[in-house]
Amino acid sequence: MKNLVLALSAALALTLAATAAVAVSGGAPSVGDLVLQVAQRRQMPAASPQEARAMLERAGSDLSGLDLDTPLTERTLVRVCNAVGLAVTTRDPDAPVDAERLRRFLSVLGPEITRSGSAPQASSSGTPGPYPRPNDHAADPLSKGKGKKKGIPRSPSDPAS
Repeated sequence: MKNLVLALSAALALTLAATAAVAVSGGAPSVGDLVLQVAQRRQMPAASPQEARAMLERAGSDLSGLDLDTPLTERTLVRVCNAVGLAVTTRDPDAPVDAERLRRFLSVLGPEITRSGSAPQASSSGTPGPYPRPNDHAADPLSKGKGKKKGIPRSPSDPAS
């Protein structure tokens, strides 16, 4: 319990430090700020953007070639999100991302970033996997499948017909 409280307080301190760093930098977050935020959302105890990138890369994300000191654009936001398993797109890849826009993005998609880093969930067939298996969602027993509307005749008193 004591370790949990200590870990949560450390995560809160790191989040506040990253937020303060963005605020001090004049409101223009860098690629490193985003990488640090993503690592923190995934419960990685990174203290700097370089540590965050190394931890995310060890977890399987391809963040090589990113300059952590450049200002954040939608292109790099999409690249980082796709690298951690969150499929996002943009209409204007060269648009800068300011601190308020990044805050809104993380407030909406932050839980998805956290979930995208978790282990694959077991499917209903019992085998783990990130995508559905053919028999995970069996066809409706009242239909014969293949998209045809013919199936088991229903009773006239059936309310679902």
